[in-house]
This record gives sequence, structure tokens and C-alpha cells, in this order.
Amino acid sequence: SSITDPLQCGNNWWILRNRGWRFDSTSPTTECASAFKADSVNAFVGYLEDEEVPCVPENAYNEHMCVSDLNQSLSTIFEEHLVDTASAHVQFSLFAGYCMNERAVYYYTHVDVSNHNLSTTYYLHYNHYYRFSDDNATSTRWIISKDDVSEASLKAACHHDDLLQCGVSTWMVSVVVDGDSRQQQTSHNIGVHNDECPLIHGEQIPSELTNSPVTTFVRSEEMEEESDAKYNTMVIIIVAVSVVVAVCVIVLVVIMCAWSFVHGSKEADAMEEHQVHQENQKEMASLTAVDGRGETV
Repeated sequence: SSITDPLQCGNNWWILRNRGWRFDSTSPTTECASAFKADSVNAFVGYLEDEEVPCVPENAYNEHMCVSDLNQSLSTIFEEHLVDTASAHVQFSLFAGYCMNERAVYYYTHVDVSNHNLSTTYYLHYNHYYRFSDDNATSTRWIISKDDVSEASLKAACHHDDLLQCGVSTWMVSVVVDGDSRQQQTSHNIGVHNDECPLIHGEQIPSELTNSPVTTFVRSEEMEEESDAKYNTMVIIIVAVSVVVAVCVIVLVVIMCAWSFVHGSKEADAMEEHQVHQENQKEMASLTAVDGRGETV
């Protein structure tokens, strides 16, 4: 029977190769458009190549946004899909041609080359939601979601209208509790930088971020580096002082040993001289003898 739903073709493909057709049971088929589904309060709009994307000219942010974590615990959000696990930086890029609630959308894609190039995409986007069930008006926030742009796939959320205000202690991270249920916990280390990730380590900080939470985030990292430098300097000083003390102790021991040797040599010479003197006296006494007439022989 023929298949009318392409989603049923997953792991059921015949592929034409050099030597003919081969059956492939390792290529899944998914609904790519699922990432672009909207809901009753969120409007996700895509535009053709020749159309003007209204949210791009009005976008207050750069083409790239860097999400960083001082404690290197971004794996809570991105699981194993981190490019740079050592520094815990994830760079999002502008999702060209699309707007979410009239704001720009950003994405980060991880490709697992060890697993048939399986890709996982995360989205950073503007979200409308009802904070309470009886609210008549929606609230706004920025969220990071996995695989699609819906809050059903929410991984982290910042309850600010301006993404640049999403600095430290503003992100609620979705974590698994007791191996099953999910809860929202505040992260005190995640921050967003309005540029490419390498700038997070440099001295270049945009002037418009001088008083923002993002600057606080960057300065916190600099303070941590300064603290590490002071610690390393203190360790070097302690080691140097220890070496000096050890050298002084060794010199003192050598001096004491030398003094003991010299003093012992003098005492040995004095004792040897005394013994020689006694032997001389005994020898002289043996040479002196008185015969019966009282004459000295």
C-alpha cells in the first residue's frame, strides 16, 4: 500500500547508490515546521527572501548574542549540546527572515557528528504568556527553548522586556527534580552579552552596557580573575619565604656543625697534649733512680 503521510517514511527509505537501491533504516523523518508553530498569544511570522523583515531594522540587538555562565553550569540548559564546555559560552545567531511577537529570533544549533550528524536547535526569543491563570492581559519575557519556539519546550526564562536586562540573577532555569518533575530555579550566574562570545573574555565592553546587569556579569568574571591572580601571588610569596627559611635553617645547621667540629678538635688537641706531658713525666721519673748510697744514677 502507498504511504500518504511522509512522516511514516522515517527509517523506511530506499536510497539510490552507485550499485543500485539500498534500504536505509537509520534516517528518521520529522516535521521541521513544528519548530515554527505559534499559539493563541504568540505570533511567529516568516518572510520571503524579497520581503522586508520588520523586526530586523528595529532590532536593538546585534547579530549575535552570547549566553555565558560564571560557574560553567550551562549544561543545565543545553544538556550535552555545548560547543565550549570549558568556558560555558553559547553563541546565538540571528534567525534571518523570522520574527516572534515582532521581535528578532536567535538560534543555536549543535550537530552531533558522532550520531549521524543529528542536530539539536535552541531558540532565544520573545514570549507572551499569562503569569497567572486568571490574568486578562499577557506578560512578556525572553526564553530559551529547545527544538521549537514554544514555551512547552522552555529551558530558561528571563522576566524582562529588554534582553539586555537579563543579567545575573534574572534567569529562571528549568531543572529536573526527583528524576521526573520539573521546577524553576533562579540562576545567579547566567548572563547575556550583546555580541559574539569571544568579547566576554576581553576588555572591550560596549559603552551602552556600562550600567547594565551584563556589565556586572562581566566585571564579576574580571573580579574572579583578579582574585585568582592575588591567590597565585600569595602562593608564590609563601613558597619564596619557605625557601628562604629552609636555606637559613640549613646554613645555621652547617655553622653549628662547623663550630662543633672546630671546638671538638681543640679539645682533642688539648687532651692529646696533656697525655704527652704525662707520658714525658713518667719517662723522666723512670730515668731518675736513687741507689743505696743516695747517689743518682
